Amino acid sequence: MSELDYREKYREHIREKYQSPERRLASHGVYGPPNEKYEQLIIANGDRRETEILHRPWRHSGVMSEQMVAVPTEALFEVDNDGPQTVVLLGGAGTGKTTLARKILLDWAAGRLFSGRFDYLFYLRCGQLNLVEGQADLADLILNGDPELREREEIMELLENPVKLLFIIDGFHELTCPIEHQEDNPSVDPREKKPVGVLLSALFHRALLPEACLLITTRPSSLESLRNCLQSERCVRLLGFSEEGKEEYFLKVFGDQKLATQALRYVKGDEALFALSFVPNLCWVLCTVMKQQLDRGKEDPVPVSEKLTAVYALYLSRLTESPCSSSGQWNLRGLCSLAADGIRKNKTLFKAEEIQKQSSGHLGSLPPALFQKDPDSEGLYRFLHLSVQEFLAALLYVLEDTPKDPETMKQDVELSLEGCGKDPGDLTLFAQFIFSLLNREIMEYLKEQFGWQISPAIKADLLDWFKTDTQIKSDYPNYRPLERFHYLYATQEEEFAQCALDRLTEVTMDRLTFTPLDQAVLSFSSIVNCPKHLGKCSFVKGLGLSEEE
Repeated sequence: MSELDYREKYREHIREKYQSPERRLASHGVYGPPNEKYEQLIIANGDRRETEILHRPWRHSGVMSEQMVAVPTEALFEVDNDGPQTVVLLGGAGTGKTTLARKILLDWAAGRLFSGRFDYLFYLRCGQLNLVEGQADLADLILNGDPELREREEIMELLENPVKLLFIIDGFHELTCPIEHQEDNPSVDPREKKPVGVLLSALFHRALLPEACLLITTRPSSLESLRNCLQSERCVRLLGFSEEGKEEYFLKVFGDQKLATQALRYVKGDEALFALSFVPNLCWVLCTVMKQQLDRGKEDPVPVSEKLTAVYALYLSRLTESPCSSSGQWNLRGLCSLAADGIRKNKTLFKAEEIQKQSSGHLGSLPPALFQKDPDSEGLYRFLHLSVQEFLAALLYVLEDTPKDPETMKQDVELSLEGCGKDPGDLTLFAQFIFSLLNREIMEYLKEQFGWQISPAIKADLLDWFKTDTQIKSDYPNYRPLERFHYLYATQEEEFAQCALDRLTEVTMDRLTFTPLDQAVLSFSSIVNCPKHLGKCSFVKGLGLSEEE
């Protein structure tokens, strides 16, 4: 087989393996997200304002869209530099790093990206590399992620000419093998068998295939350790759609300029929904619900104040109406239990038999827009997005008539809450969901719309966690206390908030940037924290208030 024939065969394999979501779901008769312009990047230079935004980008979406520069994917690697380049793609949990990495692979295979720049792209997923035992060579690592290829000798030949090769190393923060920095790293032959950590270290230090280019994805918390392994790099921050990209996305989804403009205007009117729309997979959830509601003639598509949680409830209810699934054939509580178990264990991949056992049905009877097959893991599936898994997990703890042992439930909830927002910039919504599900308006809405009976029994456990967690301090900028006040605000229950804050006399939020919603949250928290005979007062100190313009 000639090299050109093999390249086309390889491209075809990538196209099939990483087929776009809309094509995958279309085979089930379900609408999926548009493929083109599926992701844009926003580069951050690291000044104070950008650092704050990166610590919680989904809250600062207004400033992000107006003041930070969107960069198309093809500009990741400098056009006028044919030499080896290393690009580090930073993003918190749930912001779409793996989605973008796979999208780059797919676009290259389709001839839409890096045409003439790279002859081959190889995808190495760090979670899989952790499973490699003993020693391996570079071809072994490539085949470990792509066992269908099998052409070991052809790959070895390609590695002998690395000038036009790009290695995508996805999820550096997941690596468990040691990557040690060595000043004088000896050159490594790609055919040499070495421990995985040694091979990756050699790639990073340019001791292995020094002419090749690297694209490495990781979370911000792992950047310093990664930089210790690199000679030089360019860092870009993955923050989601630009404003222009989002408008194009809405138009593609709705297919009608008037409806798209109406939906986008509605979304911009709610800070939480507007923030949600910056992350492509979350924007898909939002657009799916908005389109459904507008098609049904709903003047107010999400007629409650806590719109974020209602959107996920509407999305889930839509899945039960899918012609490809029967709500009588799958167990909602079982799926909630599966999702909650995953959140506690930091687990996002599930075996088919796990899903079938918990859902009391076959995979074919489940809504195709709820799970997606992981293309890099044989027989494993994940929820459409981490936030969908988080919503189902939160729902488990508040659904009436779900069998629960009080002590076990308390431990499980605390363990799940501890994982929320550990890394700066993480998009984790479990805590937001579980508090807002106790909002009386939401409880009534869910009962009326879907017949879901919500129990407030979890309140005592949430109070215990809140009183403990608000004492935790973290490095500047410390948004954690403010995020906790958002949870109280979501309940809109003053008595509950008073109990949560009764021992909190002062909290310092120095030199932070506050959105309009932040200010409403602080006002709510300050008022409920004060004895009624004193009227309005503030327990928030050292604000150094800086508003978004």
